[in-house]
Amino acid sequence: MRCKVCGTEVKENQRFCPTCGLLIDLSFSPFQNIEVQPEPEKDEEPEFLKQQMLAQEEAESEEESLENLPLKKNVD
Repeated sequence: MRCKVCGTEVKENQRFCPTCGLLIDLSFSPFQNIEVQPEPEKDEEPEFLKQQMLAQEEAESEEESLENLPLKKNVD
């Protein structure tokens, strides 16, 4: 078989012309059709939000504990 573009002799088992790269085997598709399934929705929050909320709660509890400390009076 010969390439329709450049005329190079192409073997029957080749999909592309070795000279110009023309697709010879039209049944060949370099892409696969894959049916993508959507991921099921999760009820829990993403990890970064959990960490952010935990850090905020810790900061608030630290502020509260500092507010409850007795104040020192400077005696000069």
